[in-house]
Amino acid sequence: MKGAIIGIIVATGLAIACTAGVKQAEKSNTEVVVHYNGKEISRKNTKYIGENELKHLLNRGEETIVIFGADWCSSCQLARKAIKQSNLKIGVHWINIDEMWVQKLAKAMGINQVPLMFHVGSDDLTVAVRSGPGAIVSYLVLRY
Repeated sequence: MKGAIIGIIVATGLAIACTAGVKQAEKSNTEVVVHYNGKEISRKNTKYIGENELKHLLNRGEETIVIFGADWCSSCQLARKAIKQSNLKIGVHWINIDEMWVQKLAKAMGINQVPLMFHVGSDDLTVAVRSGPGAIVSYLVLRY
Protein backbone atom coordinates (compact mmCIF):
# COMPACT_ATOMS: atom_id res chain seq x y z
CA MET A 1 0.00 0.00 0.00
CA LYS A 2 2.83 2.40 0.90
CA GLY A 3 4.53 1.47 -2.38
CA ALA A 4 1.41 2.34 -4.39
CA ILE A 5 1.04 5.71 -2.66
CA ILE A 6 4.72 6.53 -3.15
CA GLY A 7 4.40 5.47 -6.81
CA ILE A 8 1.43 7.80 -7.31
CA ILE A 9 3.27 10.69 -5.64
CA VAL A 10 6.38 10.12 -7.76
CA ALA A 11 4.34 9.83 -10.97
CA THR A 12 2.40 13.00 -10.14
CA GLY A 13 5.64 14.84 -9.35
CA LEU A 14 7.17 13.75 -12.65
CA ALA A 15 4.07 14.78 -14.58
CA ILE A 16 4.12 18.23 -12.98
CA ALA A 17 7.87 18.62 -13.55
CA CYS A 18 7.62 17.60 -17.19
CA THR A 19 4.82 20.05 -17.98
CA ALA A 20 6.01 22.96 -15.83
CA GLY A 21 7.85 24.71 -18.67
CA VAL A 22 5.35 23.83 -21.39
CA LYS A 23 3.16 26.70 -22.53
CA GLN A 24 -0.25 25.70 -23.85
CA ALA A 25 -1.02 26.84 -27.38
CA GLU A 26 -3.71 29.51 -27.42
CA LYS A 27 -4.67 29.04 -31.06
CA SER A 28 -4.02 26.17 -33.40
CA ASN A 29 -2.46 26.75 -36.82
CA THR A 30 -3.74 23.40 -38.00
CA GLU A 31 -5.62 23.46 -41.27
CA VAL A 32 -8.11 20.63 -41.69
CA VAL A 33 -9.79 19.56 -44.91
CA VAL A 34 -11.83 16.36 -44.69
CA HIS A 35 -12.81 14.33 -47.76
CA TYR A 36 -15.13 11.35 -47.79
CA ASN A 37 -15.74 9.27 -50.91
CA GLY A 38 -13.98 11.91 -53.01
CA LYS A 39 -16.09 14.83 -51.75
CA GLU A 40 -15.12 17.59 -49.37
CA ILE A 41 -17.07 17.28 -46.15
CA SER A 42 -15.42 19.91 -43.96
CA ARG A 43 -12.86 22.72 -44.21
CA LYS A 44 -11.61 24.45 -41.06
CA ASN A 45 -8.98 27.08 -40.33
CA THR A 46 -7.67 27.28 -43.89
CA LYS A 47 -6.55 30.22 -46.05
CA TYR A 48 -8.01 28.58 -49.13
CA ILE A 49 -11.54 28.07 -50.37
CA GLY A 50 -12.89 24.70 -51.45
CA GLU A 51 -14.47 23.57 -54.69
CA ASN A 52 -18.06 24.09 -53.46
CA GLU A 53 -17.32 27.60 -52.25
CA LEU A 54 -15.67 28.46 -55.58
CA LYS A 55 -18.74 27.22 -57.47
CA HIS A 56 -20.97 29.29 -55.18
CA LEU A 57 -18.84 32.43 -55.72
CA LEU A 58 -18.88 32.05 -59.48
CA ASN A 59 -22.65 31.43 -59.60
CA ARG A 60 -23.70 34.46 -57.55
CA GLY A 61 -23.46 36.93 -60.45
CA GLU A 62 -20.89 39.27 -58.89
CA GLU A 63 -17.30 40.16 -59.65
CA THR A 64 -14.92 37.59 -58.19
CA ILE A 65 -11.15 37.55 -57.71
CA VAL A 66 -9.62 34.07 -57.57
CA ILE A 67 -5.90 33.43 -57.10
CA PHE A 68 -4.19 30.09 -57.60
CA GLY A 69 -1.48 29.79 -54.94
CA ALA A 70 0.41 27.49 -52.57
CA ASP A 71 1.92 27.63 -49.09
CA TRP A 72 5.40 26.71 -50.41
CA CYS A 73 5.35 29.58 -52.94
CA SER A 74 7.23 32.63 -51.62
CA SER A 75 5.73 34.83 -54.35
CA CYS A 76 2.26 33.73 -53.23
CA GLN A 77 3.09 34.61 -49.63
CA LEU A 78 4.33 38.03 -50.74
CA ALA A 79 1.17 38.64 -52.78
CA ARG A 80 -1.10 37.48 -49.95
CA LYS A 81 0.61 39.78 -47.44
CA ALA A 82 0.47 42.81 -49.77
CA ILE A 83 -3.19 42.18 -50.62
CA LYS A 84 -4.08 41.87 -46.95
CA GLN A 85 -2.30 45.17 -46.17
CA SER A 86 -4.07 46.92 -49.06
CA ASN A 87 -7.57 46.76 -47.50
CA LEU A 88 -9.24 46.19 -50.85
CA LYS A 89 -12.95 46.78 -51.35
CA ILE A 90 -13.41 43.37 -52.97
CA GLY A 91 -12.88 39.91 -51.56
CA VAL A 92 -9.90 37.95 -52.84
CA HIS A 93 -10.29 34.18 -52.78
CA TRP A 94 -7.32 31.80 -52.86
CA ILE A 95 -7.35 28.22 -54.09
CA ASN A 96 -4.53 25.83 -53.19
CA ILE A 97 -2.70 24.33 -56.17
CA ASP A 98 -1.66 21.42 -53.92
CA GLU A 99 -5.25 20.18 -53.65
CA MET A 100 -6.22 17.53 -56.20
CA TRP A 101 -9.34 19.31 -57.49
CA VAL A 102 -7.32 22.50 -58.06
CA GLN A 103 -4.60 20.56 -59.90
CA LYS A 104 -7.25 19.12 -62.23
CA LEU A 105 -8.74 22.57 -62.78
CA ALA A 106 -5.31 24.09 -63.43
CA LYS A 107 -4.46 21.35 -65.92
CA ALA A 108 -7.74 21.86 -67.77
CA MET A 109 -7.08 25.62 -67.91
CA GLY A 110 -3.42 25.25 -68.92
CA ILE A 111 -2.14 26.86 -65.72
CA ASN A 112 1.46 26.02 -64.88
CA GLN A 113 2.53 28.78 -62.49
CA VAL A 114 1.49 30.42 -59.24
CA PRO A 115 0.44 32.93 -58.16
CA LEU A 116 -2.04 33.42 -60.95
CA MET A 117 -5.10 35.65 -60.58
CA PHE A 118 -8.37 35.53 -62.47
CA HIS A 119 -10.78 38.46 -62.25
CA VAL A 120 -14.18 37.10 -63.24
CA GLY A 121 -16.91 39.62 -64.03
CA SER A 122 -20.54 39.51 -62.98
CA ASP A 123 -21.34 38.08 -66.43
CA ASP A 124 -19.02 35.09 -65.73
CA LEU A 125 -16.54 36.28 -68.34
CA THR A 126 -12.87 36.73 -67.49
CA VAL A 127 -12.07 40.42 -67.07
CA ALA A 128 -8.35 40.03 -66.42
CA VAL A 129 -5.61 37.49 -65.79
CA ARG A 130 -2.41 38.45 -63.98
CA SER A 131 0.60 36.40 -62.89
CA GLY A 132 3.24 37.20 -60.31
CA PRO A 133 2.85 39.15 -57.10
CA GLY A 134 3.72 42.56 -58.59
CA ALA A 135 1.23 42.37 -61.44
CA ILE A 136 -1.52 40.95 -59.22
CA VAL A 137 -1.14 43.45 -56.39
CA SER A 138 -0.77 46.42 -58.79
CA TYR A 139 -3.92 45.43 -60.67
CA LEU A 140 -5.97 45.02 -57.49
CA VAL A 141 -4.72 48.16 -55.74
CA LEU A 142 -5.30 50.35 -58.80
CA ARG A 143 -8.77 48.91 -59.37
CA TYR A 144 -10.08 48.47 -55.80
